[in-house]
Amino acid sequence: MYQMKQTDTVILVFLKPFEAGYVKTRLAATIGNNQALKVYRHLVEHTILQLHQMSHTTDVVLCYSRQPASNELSNADFPHMLQKGEDLGSRMLHALEWAHDRKYKKKIIIGTDCYDLTSEILEQAIRALQTKEVVLGPAEDGGYFLIGMKMPHPDLFTDIPWSTSGVLSATEEVLVRMQPDWLALPTLTDIDQEQDLLRYPELCQLVNL
Repeated sequence: MYQMKQTDTVILVFLKPFEAGYVKTRLAATIGNNQALKVYRHLVEHTILQLHQMSHTTDVVLCYSRQPASNELSNADFPHMLQKGEDLGSRMLHALEWAHDRKYKKKIIIGTDCYDLTSEILEQAIRALQTKEVVLGPAEDGGYFLIGMKMPHPDLFTDIPWSTSGVLSATEEVLVRMQPDWLALPTLTDIDQEQDLLRYPELCQLVNL
């Protein structure tokens, strides 16, 4: 499902359907599947809210890992599609190439693990792509919460140790080798484990922890 292009910028949101035992598995290992699902739901809804609050006009596409239940997101009126690829890198590259084929000049991928993500940070990424080739949002756990670019760069998604603390450093090594003009955003925290979650008392209260 996809609507007509309204702007030269697209934000591709990588997310999973709301299924207990499928989302936030590292968090679920200590707080349980149902509580982890509640956390994930709040994180996704927070991300969607930030997208709605942006002043910059941009298209948004929800990129699901597998088919979600209908109307599972009450606050998201964005089109969605399914991710395609064998690993996270190939899925992200496919999404970027899909957007490039549709003539988007600025293409940004975000996840839904970051409770510190704001509309201002998203707009900062868009502004960066006016002059930079690549923008990267580092995460404290050694990954990244955002990556954006003008042209798809397959090297940034090949031979990266996905789901490890080496993702960011491996990506930065590729950027150093490629030598594009790029910008790093402020480092934020992904919520993947209970120790991450405990840094956010408000979120803990929302899920009754």
